[in-house]
Amino acid sequence: MSETAPSLLPFAAGERKPLYLDPKTSARVELEGPSLTLLVAGQAPRYLPLRRISRILANERAEFSTPALLACAQQGISLLFVDRDGETRARLLGAPGERQELRQRLVDLLVRPDWRDLYATWRYAQEKRTLGRVHRRLQAPAEIHNATGLRTWLKGQAVALAGERQAARSASWLDELLFAWMLNHLQQLGLGAQSELLQDGWPDLVTDLHRLHRWYGETIRIGWLRRRALWAQRTGQPLRELTRRDLIDLYQNNSARLGGFGREITNALHRWLVELA
Repeated sequence: MSETAPSLLPFAAGERKPLYLDPKTSARVELEGPSLTLLVAGQAPRYLPLRRISRILANERAEFSTPALLACAQQGISLLFVDRDGETRARLLGAPGERQELRQRLVDLLVRPDWRDLYATWRYAQEKRTLGRVHRRLQAPAEIHNATGLRTWLKGQAVALAGERQAARSASWLDELLFAWMLNHLQQLGLGAQSELLQDGWPDLVTDLHRLHRWYGETIRIGWLRRRALWAQRTGQPLRELTRRDLIDLYQNNSARLGGFGREITNALHRWLVELA
């Protein structure tokens, strides 16, 4: 695969998968019929059928034409743009999916005068529950009792296993992928471009639910870094530098588990809203 090639893994019949665009030079994305066309100087055009794409994660070198953006929106494809440091530059939401139940429950919550307090209490309880699961899975020290302590310990674990630079990169790259997943998942649940619930700034469901989801991502990342370091120790081979492709592969190899964790979070939110009604 060339440096500018898109990453779109093989599909089962009728299955849609995420598209990763991480070109090293300027690239242009145009619409041609039912497909996106990736144009890079000196390379043949690459055709990417819209029907095969669930969401797109792109760096700042990928330039989309307006027709391409509108076609993605019409197909319900969400886009997340990140800069070279992995920081989110923009997120674009596709048209909402057919499932509107969660959206309506949230609308019902927001008419209550005490919704902020109720929502903050639910979020706190979910974070506490999530931290407990992560703590047990990674066998963190018993004296760690809060998010700050666990986050500090996880960072120390990653630095010890991979070095400070690679630990930070692996966290940032996996975080991008998980954010894009949650963005797309909420769109499929009816919280897309036409939903004011993701436009008015509060609650920022994508960010709030992603913060819960990324804790589960840490169980995958730290476990992988541990296995990687153990292999290097046993074979006497030096650890090679991590690449974004490594984290994409890690994400894809664990996509079923990570997707299950993400759906647990939105299902918990939905159950709570039903009980609250």
